[in-house]
Amino acid sequence: MFLLDVGLVELQDDGSDDELVYFKDSEVKVCELVPDDELEREKTRWQKLVIESLDSGDLSEAMHNVLVYRSLHDEGVGDYLSEISSNWSAIDPEADSKEILSGIESSGTGLKFNPETMAFSVSSIKTYERCPKQYELSQILRMPTRAAEDSTGVMMLGNFVHKVLEVAVKDKIASEDELNAIADELIQKAEWKGVDIEWVKPLLEVFWLRNKDRIKDNLFVEMRFTVPLDGFIFKGFIDRVDLLPGSENEVEIIDYKTGGEPGPEERAKQLLLYARGFNHLHPEYVVRRLSLDLLARDKPRVYELQDNGEYAGGRVKPLDMGVIEGMVGTARQIAHDYEHGFDKIDDAGVCRDCGFRLYCEGGEGVGVVL
Repeated sequence: MFLLDVGLVELQDDGSDDELVYFKDSEVKVCELVPDDELEREKTRWQKLVIESLDSGDLSEAMHNVLVYRSLHDEGVGDYLSEISSNWSAIDPEADSKEILSGIESSGTGLKFNPETMAFSVSSIKTYERCPKQYELSQILRMPTRAAEDSTGVMMLGNFVHKVLEVAVKDKIASEDELNAIADELIQKAEWKGVDIEWVKPLLEVFWLRNKDRIKDNLFVEMRFTVPLDGFIFKGFIDRVDLLPGSENEVEIIDYKTGGEPGPEERAKQLLLYARGFNHLHPEYVVRRLSLDLLARDKPRVYELQDNGEYAGGRVKPLDMGVIEGMVGTARQIAHDYEHGFDKIDDAGVCRDCGFRLYCEGGEGVGVVL
């Protein structure tokens, strides 16, 4: 039995009689086939044990659980773990973890990178550039971390606003009352418990003032894409695509932002990747405009396609067209590290704010390199 990340790979009929179960990964993280067998279920069980022991504050138990979880991903450490697990309290976790994992490090990963089974996003590229080890822990091993949960509610608020706008634009609403009614209905659902509607309403008001005359021009909402770039697959998620008034084939790609504006490099990566991804799916259209609809700011950030092929936006610098090549270069580095090992960054500031620091050597309370 296999679990298939729907929408990112095409299912080929190989004549197999295996039963297939499909699920939709709402975050579209990594495109791959994941075997659904006893081993995978054991990995999931130990993942939960790791996070439970971290929550309880029992670092010795957490160390044990982390090592067992990791052993399920690597050969050659299972027998040793069996010998020490029965008497875990009597051993030195740091010394033993280093002994166990030194064998893993010396033998290499034993993995072969397959560009057809992994897709990169702007956020995953950013994670690797922050710290290769953090990328491995979060994107490949999918290790649990309390930092993965949004304790402030900011992420949930943003997701809620995006959902309201998705429904509103898809239905091509004609009044602000309809917009607010959608929000009032969705806020009653359990998944949005904790969202403060009073924080949402001002953002919806800004959206309506800017977009009330444009909703009728919408072509697509919540559009997922994958696009090949120099041998690697990149993926993204476009909030909205509108046909420009008076045009039959020129469009505007719109991305909503409910918080602050990303920096020049990050917005260039995001918007230019969106343009590439959309043109890959719909080459019949020209992406004339790229927009960040900054709902918490005075005005949106808009870039227009110029005759030289660049996207410029008023008095700010044009989007850096070189960022796409840079992202491909990072993907190439990830492919190398996938086969040879991911290094931990030597930056105390980055480590201090990292939700995965407990898994790394020098991390607070646990001395283990994964």
